[in-house]
Formats: sequence, C-alpha cells, structure tokens
Amino acid sequence: MTSNRIPKAPFYRSGDSAEELRNDYSSDTGASTNVDDSQAGSILDFHLRQSNVSALTLGKSKSLNTRYGHESRLLAQHVESAKSGFSWENPRPLDALLDTQIEFPVEACGEFLSPVVAEIAEICQAPVGLAANAVLSASAFAVQRLYNCGQMGPLPPEPCSLFVLSIAESGDRKSAVDGMACRAIRRWEENCVRSGGYPFVRPADEKLQEAQSGNWPSSSIVLFTDVTYADFSSRLIKGNYPAVGIFSDEAGTFFGNYSMTAATRQSAVSGYVTLWNSGEVSRYRLTDEKGSGKIFNRRLTINLMAQPISMKDTLADPYLQAQGFLPRFLITNPPSRAGGRFLQYEQFCGQRKLSKSLQDYESRIQMLLETPVSINGGAGLITRNIEVSDAAQYQFVNLYNEFEKDLRTDDLAFPAQLRPFQARVAQHARRIATVLAVMNGEQSVSETTMVSAFQIAEHSLDTWRNLIGCNNAERIYSEAQQLLNWMAQKPKYRTIRDLQRYGPRFVRECSSRLRSLVELLEEYHWIRYDINSKSLDINLTVLKN
Repeated sequence: MTSNRIPKAPFYRSGDSAEELRNDYSSDTGASTNVDDSQAGSILDFHLRQSNVSALTLGKSKSLNTRYGHESRLLAQHVESAKSGFSWENPRPLDALLDTQIEFPVEACGEFLSPVVAEIAEICQAPVGLAANAVLSASAFAVQRLYNCGQMGPLPPEPCSLFVLSIAESGDRKSAVDGMACRAIRRWEENCVRSGGYPFVRPADEKLQEAQSGNWPSSSIVLFTDVTYADFSSRLIKGNYPAVGIFSDEAGTFFGNYSMTAATRQSAVSGYVTLWNSGEVSRYRLTDEKGSGKIFNRRLTINLMAQPISMKDTLADPYLQAQGFLPRFLITNPPSRAGGRFLQYEQFCGQRKLSKSLQDYESRIQMLLETPVSINGGAGLITRNIEVSDAAQYQFVNLYNEFEKDLRTDDLAFPAQLRPFQARVAQHARRIATVLAVMNGEQSVSETTMVSAFQIAEHSLDTWRNLIGCNNAERIYSEAQQLLNWMAQKPKYRTIRDLQRYGPRFVRECSSRLRSLVELLEEYHWIRYDINSKSLDINLTVLKN
C-alpha cells in the first residue's frame, strides 16, 4: 500500500528555479548565465543551454564527461527520460523523515465528518488530529449501541467500539475540543436523567409474549471520566446501562489509577481487552456478590487525551504493548498550533453561528442516541450487523494483505516491537468503516469508506511507530541521503545489481534494506525505476546539492 505519510513540499519555489540554477551553475562551473527565464524553460532545458551541447553530444562526448564528470551523465539520464515521455515531480525533502508528528488525514473522515472536524479545529484553534479523534470517538459511542461490524467472509460480526488516544501539549485546547465533539452526547445524558432514565425496548421472545419498553434507571452512568476497572465492571454487572464510554482529557488518571498498579493491572487490562473484543464482562469477588458474574453484549468506547510527558512511561510499557492493550488504541500526536492562533477582532466580537455541517453532525448523534436500545433477557444489547458491499470487502482483503506481508519481513523498519500494532490495523479499519458508514447514512459499507478507514488506521500505526521509537528515522534519513549521494557521484552504476555489488556497505550487506531505501527515494521522487532499461534514474535536482 502506497503511503502519503508526509505532505509534499517542492524543492524549488515556483518562478525561482531558473535563477537559482543559474547562480549555482555559474558558481560551480564558471559558465555564462546570460539566459533569461523565458529561454530557460524547464530545469533540463536550462542545463542543456548552459553546457551548450545537444542530447547526442551529452550522451557520447568524452571531453564533456571529463569536464563535467558525473553531472553530464545525470543530464544524459534526463534526456533519456524526456525521450520516453517521463516527467519528473518536485522531490520531497528527506529531512521530513525526522518529523515524528504527523498530520491527520482529515479527508479520510468522509464527506459528512470531514467538515465537522475542520470546523471544530478552527473554532477551538486546536490541532486537526485532536478534533478528528474526538469526533470519531463521539460517533463510535453513538453507533456502538445499535450496530456491529458486519460479517465478512470468515470474519464474524464484532463490536464497532473504538479505543482512542490523543497526545497533545498543555494548552492545545483538549478540553474545548472534547466539549464540542461530545456536546450532543452530554445534552442527551442530561435530558435522560431529568426525564427519569434511558429508554430501551425489549422485543418479544419465547419468554416475553409482547414487546416491552421502559427506562433504564437514571442512576446509571453512561460517560465515565475517572474510574477503576473494578468499579466499572461491578457497575455493569449490577445493571448499569449497557453501552458506555470513558471520556477524559486527562488520560494520566486512567492509566495511573489503582487498576493499573502492578497488583491489579493484569486483570484490568485483560478485562478491557475482552470487552473491546466481544462485549463480554466477567468479575468474581466473594466480598461483592452483586457485582460478580458474567454478562454479554455490552459496549465500551474510550476517548483519552494526554500530555506527552504524562504518557512517556505508559507508551513505552512492554507489558501494555505485548498484551495488546495499547495496540487496541487509535492514536494521534498532531503538531501543535500554538504560536499561530491569532485572533481577528471582527470574528472575536461577532456571534459565530454553527455551520450546517456541525448542526447536522449533532442532529445525527442525537438521532442515534434517542433511538431506544434493544435488549435481550440478560439486559444485553441486540445490535444490527451492518452490510459490507462486495467492493468494500475486496478492498479490505487487498489492504489486509498489504499490512500482513510486512509482519513476516526482515526489514528493520518493522521491528518486533511494532508488530502487535501492525497486526491490529485491519481490525481497526473494519470498526472505523462501520462508524463512518452509519454516520454517512450508508445502507452498507462502501468501497470508499473502507479505504478511508484504512487511511485513518494507518495514520495511527505511523504515529505509534514514531512514539515507541520504531521509526528508525535518523538511520533511515542518513542511509537514504548517503545512497542518493553515492548514486549521484557514480551514475554509471544504475541497476539494483550494481548497487548490491558496488554500493555503500549498508546496502551490500542487506538486500531488504536496499529495496526499502530505493522504494523510499522513489516515493519521494528523488529517483525512478525505468522498467524498460531496468535501471535507476536520478532526479536532476540532486545537482543543486
């Protein structure tokens, strides 16, 4: 799967290319710079005019090769590329690899939620990733009580609940974002408490001749903020509302409470994982008979926000990683907007009206929440399995395989520490797709929605890679730069076999590392593989360096 993990950034500014190349070229070679912009044309045309040689001479002249060395060979390669009709794109700077904070792919939230995310981020002046995770978790909370992920081939239905974690600095408006994204949920919760409880319906069955309706006790808690697993599970077993959420803008209180101490965290982690997997809760205590037992078909969505310093030890905890607890969290760590959140007086003093997108979002959340939940005899949820289109299933299989094959590679970019996170990508995507489809009003999960869900899940994987130190960013950057420089200095070695035999030591010793670096340089438009000549061409921009 081809990733667009870092935004494109052109190496040259528009309109500056000819002038910059003139100055660089004249300082390096002493050649005349008496060429104007209209004559310069493309970068290639400019260099050909500066050297005053034809394409034929460029490829054959021994004296020119002697005078200009490797530069003439690079120009010859570009002539060959031009003849084949290939057009180079501006390369992306390799130092972008060192940026560990990744922008959230907001367009992947779909036509319905993308403008909502953008507006909340703009109103709160918060990072887009923070708003996106808040909107996704609020949507999952509303959807989980009514829908399951649908059957796909051998994969049975499963809950669509999400565990979400957002890392942001103090002052990045975490509380404000959470307040806007969850406003409809808290309004519904308040109305239910005032009116006497949360509505439910129990369909007729062999024990119940007629359908029943009623209200869950208003003493139930639907949104927890600070709770231990023991108290949480006990409440559910005693008869709390069956679809709940843990929403907190201080994740340290969740990961640092009594449940997560050495003596109790094994049972707590196991309990949360089981609830995420199947909606099952079990707890047995002699001292709490009413809060003991086993229940099914419950749902939990978690949305936690935290500062990096408070999560440093937690994110590096090998137990939480290996047990699959952290890998079940969708995570984002977006760049801060602090320092650029300037106010406009007119907007500051004026009364801002909510856009239609945000109004529709809150109406959709309210509509889902006001639909009474269906329960069975054990007070468990009766949920509907959403349909998944054939095209969506086809994309799921293809993208699942793309992520799965990386798990068996010896590539150093996929260390064992990252594998629990990568193994969970497809399952995350399946759940995200269900939530997006319901919010979009789709009757079945569409192909576009499934692909978008994988993009969001991949963003989480990339963020985990950076946060747990598996990105090897400095090594990859250094080796990619070294390999590119080596290829620029020795353009006669143009095949993969040449690089394996004569290239830098780190690629001679590891073929998979060479393959990864070549793919990276090609993705960043520094080189390209010519399928006809089976050789590698280098972008002429390398000459600027």
